[in-house]
Amino acid sequence: MPECPGCQTPYEEGQHYCKQCGRDLSIEPAPTPRCPRCGAEVTAEQNFCHECDAPLKEKQMSPAFAINKNWLLAGAAAIGVIIVLIVVIQFTRQTSPPPDKLAESPVSQEAPTPPGVKPAQPLGPKATEPGIVPKTDISGLQADLERVLNNLKDANLNKDILLYMSTISLLYPEMDKKRQDILKNWEKFDFKSMTYTVSKIRDLGDNDAVAEVNWSTLSQNRANKNLQTDDFRYRVWFAKELGQWKIKKIEEIED
Repeated sequence: MPECPGCQTPYEEGQHYCKQCGRDLSIEPAPTPRCPRCGAEVTAEQNFCHECDAPLKEKQMSPAFAINKNWLLAGAAAIGVIIVLIVVIQFTRQTSPPPDKLAESPVSQEAPTPPGVKPAQPLGPKATEPGIVPKTDISGLQADLERVLNNLKDANLNKDILLYMSTISLLYPEMDKKRQDILKNWEKFDFKSMTYTVSKIRDLGDNDAVAEVNWSTLSQNRANKNLQTDDFRYRVWFAKELGQWKIKKIEEIED
């Protein structure tokens, strides 16, 4: 007759509950744990068999150790891949043929000048020679200088002292005296017409230039109303200040 697993009271087959302790007899009891070495009955709480001292529970690997082990395996695999790549690259370099040398381009040499024939000279003066500027630059410089002289002419015809002084450089010697002389001259004379020509323009570099200017004037004496014509030749130095050409110095040329 089977016994109740809880109180060991015998019960009849088909009985669902123990009459002594009320245990549910329909649930099969868990098998009694036994020592894997000697077969002795043990409890679930035991760590070692009381008969043969065999360990009853396997040691669990700590999570930290498991993670470190995984990282070690991954690192070892990565190092292995890198080593393989290095070996392949070295092998490829050793087996690849060296690049062909570039063919040297032939150096052109000028043919020697036959005896009695002068070598060809470049057209026009060299731009690097001092005091000489290419024609295109001279034309542009001439236009800039003529713009200054036009302002000077208009200032004399209209007696505009502000316009006149705007043509004079800050480096002009005795600028105040120049201003006073012009005002005194305008008190005595009225300019009826003024013409000029510019020649021998030279670019001196460093924003400096020089040219010869010929003036022809028709003026009237304010006291006696007499008209007179005059011709003057000047050597005029110009300086470029803040992008504008101005008169730096004037010298009269004696015939």
